[in-house]
Amino acid sequence: MGIANLIPKLRKAMTSRRLDSFSASTKVLIDVSLFIHTAVHGLADLLLASSGSNFDRFVLSQMTKDDLKSQTNEREEKFISECGKSVIDKILEIVQQVKGDVMIVFDGTSPPMKVETVRRRKRIMAEAKSKVDTQVSFEDLKSDANATTTTTTATTATIATATTTTTTTGKFNFPDPFNTKLLTNSVHANSDKMSSDFKNTRKAGASSEHHSKILAYILDHLKSNQMAFTVAPYEADAQLTFLSKTFQQLNVPSLVITEDSDTIPYGVRTTLFKLNCKQGTAFHGEVLKYRDVTAQDHEKLDWSQFTESMVACACIGSGCDYLGNLPGCGIVTSTQHVRKAFFESDLTETSALEVLLDLFISNHGRHLTGKEQREYKRNFIEALALFRHPVVYDLAAGKSTIFNPPPNNCDKELASYEPYRNLVGDADALEDVCGVVWSEELCRAISQGYVDPHTKDVYECSTEGVEKTPEWVYKAVNHYNEVEAGAAEARKAERQKKRGAMELDEEKKEEALSIQAAEEAVQDAENKRKLALSAAENDEEFQAIKRRKKEEKKERKRRKSEEKERRKSGDGDSATATTKGEDSENSPPDDGKGNGISPAKIAEIKEELKRLYQIYEPSKANKVNNLLKKYKGNEISLLEWVKEKYKDNEEKYNLMTGKEGPVGILAEDDKKAGEEVEI
Repeated sequence: MGIANLIPKLRKAMTSRRLDSFSASTKVLIDVSLFIHTAVHGLADLLLASSGSNFDRFVLSQMTKDDLKSQTNEREEKFISECGKSVIDKILEIVQQVKGDVMIVFDGTSPPMKVETVRRRKRIMAEAKSKVDTQVSFEDLKSDANATTTTTTATTATIATATTTTTTTGKFNFPDPFNTKLLTNSVHANSDKMSSDFKNTRKAGASSEHHSKILAYILDHLKSNQMAFTVAPYEADAQLTFLSKTFQQLNVPSLVITEDSDTIPYGVRTTLFKLNCKQGTAFHGEVLKYRDVTAQDHEKLDWSQFTESMVACACIGSGCDYLGNLPGCGIVTSTQHVRKAFFESDLTETSALEVLLDLFISNHGRHLTGKEQREYKRNFIEALALFRHPVVYDLAAGKSTIFNPPPNNCDKELASYEPYRNLVGDADALEDVCGVVWSEELCRAISQGYVDPHTKDVYECSTEGVEKTPEWVYKAVNHYNEVEAGAAEARKAERQKKRGAMELDEEKKEEALSIQAAEEAVQDAENKRKLALSAAENDEEFQAIKRRKKEEKKERKRRKSEEKERRKSGDGDSATATTKGEDSENSPPDDGKGNGISPAKIAEIKEELKRLYQIYEPSKANKVNNLLKKYKGNEISLLEWVKEKYKDNEEKYNLMTGKEGPVGILAEDDKKAGEEVEI
């Protein structure tokens, strides 16, 4: 709920004030959602079927199904009334302590951008509710009752057979008439179960049906007492911001009482957090003025010179109800990225928002796929559009509207980014993000507390003294069911179809661009190699080396052909000796040490040879063992000879071959002869 770790970072900008210290001209706007949330979770244990004790469970086992249903209804009615009274009492206490006018603001339904967050929270509450044993089966209850009866019988038998005195000590030995050990274990088991049930019940809170009835109970009371209130079409934070800025334009001071830090990125002018409602004392809290938020550095959170849109970007990047944060990106890091993008970047050919999104992805989203990166960017600008252009209810005009309606009121630093500009400039696309602006009659009925903003059903009036629901409210709801709901669904389906086609086109474009980039990289590498080779061909020394290598190649071919001729003539032994003698120039000399080299030294030579071959000729690196066997006893000379061969004219080899080093020394087919590899 809100921006994580934001309030602690802004402590320096807050001042502690009492509610009665504000002037009578101050309009006090109360976000009642916190009080409702506290009530439904704090009093949820009233929904439990029993306290968990064996006696209560035994009583339940004797009830019929009708009795159980009746008792469940009684518990629910008590829960709804107690929650409603708790909220109303809190409101009345605040009204008594403030001097100015008070308006209560209720949450409406969730905007489309918040649907996933709401689903996740409901899933958590449903899991907690499933763990609560509120509906106990008759079989379980009767078995527990029988166990209780058995325990009581065993305890009675223990009392009857216990010895009351002892002759060895001469002291009274009182028996344990309550079977303390047995009952203690039972109490502990029941206590653990009660604790678990209470914890899970409070975590589960109220169901949607309970919440709707609690809201109706509170609204009926406010109507009967003629207290000012309004139900927002969507988020209460957005409605509070609209009212706060409206009063500011009229030069009327206002104060918003809430615990939701989302009011900061929305731009509420003056907010009171951490309200202390201890009975018998003056209510007080921490007051934060928006102008102080962007006026100075707050514990590594430098928002100085930030505009409202920059503050919203920093909050979204750190994670909010509409978009989760990327790994390692909190409010401080997000603020640093915003400052770098908007104040320290060259924006001549790009926009600050585009630079900011690239910073988030490059620093925290490199693990995301291309599709996930596009989705994050799209969700970011949608969350930003929701903070800057939410749907609110205009009390003066009597209808819902988009706050700061685009494109005329679009932030300049954000409008320079084309995807954002296209989003806020398209009313249909904005509807998928901020919500639908329903008809004037329906929005008025929701604002005045006649219609449930979630289900669009008319509230049932159950409180005496409350005016009956007007006829125009039913007409507005019927028009919604017959016309507006279907039209909105049709528009949504059409937009989803277009979005799917656009996403497919984006994937195809991205694939084509990646292929083009790979081809360009290969072409660039080939061009560089050709350029280097062309420059080398003009070098006389390089040409001389090239000619010498060609001559050596011809000489090797000549010797091979002569050897073949000798073998054919039957003089293979002498030919082999001759060839070996002629090729001694290209073979390592005998060091004369025989087999006297230590195994450790041979291992060092082996590693060094492998290293050299890995650098200059990787394909020969795995044949070092064969080479060492061939020149056994001459390992040191072999290593020196290999080093010398690779050292000679290394740059010329690079230019001619286009590789990292010389092609090599020994050819695969000439390993036994020890001849040089062809270049």
